[in-house]
Amino acid sequence: MFSIDGKLYEFCNRMVMLFILNLLIVLTSLPIITIGASLLAAFECLNKQLDYKNLIVYYIHAFKSNIVRSLPFLTFNIFSFLFYQSTIHSEFTTNGIKFISFLFNLFLVTYNINLYIMASEIKNGSAYRIFTDTFPFTIVTAVRTGVLLLLVTVVIKLNFQLLYILISLFGLSGFLMLYRKVINRKIKLSNKIES
Repeated sequence: MFSIDGKLYEFCNRMVMLFILNLLIVLTSLPIITIGASLLAAFECLNKQLDYKNLIVYYIHAFKSNIVRSLPFLTFNIFSFLFYQSTIHSEFTTNGIKFISFLFNLFLVTYNINLYIMASEIKNGSAYRIFTDTFPFTIVTAVRTGVLLLLVTVVIKLNFQLLYILISLFGLSGFLMLYRKVINRKIKLSNKIES
């Protein structure tokens, strides 16, 4: 149980890696314009099985190489965020319209996250191809990931005080890893179809 090959050691090792990745994401996202490159580098690191030293080196290399490449995605993220804020603060009169708005916003958040997943998979593709390929990919994965995104939304809305430390330490990278695992099968299927 406590050996290097044991599940407990593997779990603890993964938690430390997620903590380091989360710290890297937060530090490199401090200048707001680099949030896109940070997320893209994080997804590229989640694709690899790296140890501590290689994680930091690989992340920094991926971050530097994706700064310019991620700008169209970041621009779309900013406009999506502004649209999301406008729908949240508007006065809808019926619950049906509120529910449709909630579903659309959930799709919009999923699409924005999937942009970075597709960009990490399609290394040499144009931004236009990534935007167009992400739309059907998001539709296909929306059912599988909708429950996960709904759970994350509820946790954020309720703002559990006991979970605050865990969310702070592992929140972003843990969510990205879990999301990536959920849709990993769909990515493998779409890669086989392209080949």
